[in-house]
Amino acid sequence: MNSLSETVSVTIPVLEGASNWNTWHPKFQHVTRAINPIYWEIFIGNYTAPVAFEHTPQIAIDAIAAKHNISPNGLTKKAFGEYQELNAAIGKQARSQNHTSLTSWKTFEAEARAYLDFALARQPFLQVKHTFHAREAYLKLEALYCKALPKPISGAWKEWLELRYQRTPPAAFVSRFKSALCNLRAQGMRLSTDVELTQFKFAIAQRLGCKSFLANLHCDTADKDCMEYVYSNFIRDQRHSDMCYPRQQ
Repeated sequence: MNSLSETVSVTIPVLEGASNWNTWHPKFQHVTRAINPIYWEIFIGNYTAPVAFEHTPQIAIDAIAAKHNISPNGLTKKAFGEYQELNAAIGKQARSQNHTSLTSWKTFEAEARAYLDFALARQPFLQVKHTFHAREAYLKLEALYCKALPKPISGAWKEWLELRYQRTPPAAFVSRFKSALCNLRAQGMRLSTDVELTQFKFAIAQRLGCKSFLANLHCDTADKDCMEYVYSNFIRDQRHSDMCYPRQQ
């Protein structure tokens, strides 16, 4: 990490705060992409935690049902036995792939978070010192310094509480939701994972296409990565729904 620290200190100015954000940010973006483009993808939310493994792939049921020319909901004892074998094989492969993807994401995420610290002066560093995830730290810095004055706390509350998932890409909605949340936290609001999850569920509950996602949503809020998994699964679920059932304009 010493070489990385030297690279950062030589190639880009240290972020002091609002006074040099406008000059620091474009150079930070340029150098980040040169050092490791994945870091920038993490900061802007394009590279997120992988989707959690689905324990019962529908493809297994469909494959066995088609082979025996029966309904997926009416598998015979023999067909069900084949389904269990196929499901176990698919599950083993999926778990292995998911573990590999998750390990890779956690490694890059931790590196990106450490890298960001090298580009911060004391005051900005203290602002994000206890912010674990790289993107959350980046968004908090943006909320603090990108604008001359932060939004009034009442306005920040209103923006976050009134956000609703409507006709917008799921990734864009998640980005808006997290950005509004960071605006609150940047002003000293301490919101637990339980509150974040509850508000996110409320924000998407009015969309009919989210009913299945919400019904099958299980999240341990004691896990520090809980909301990253929720956001990733939500984006994947909505993209899949759009492919199967295109939205009406």
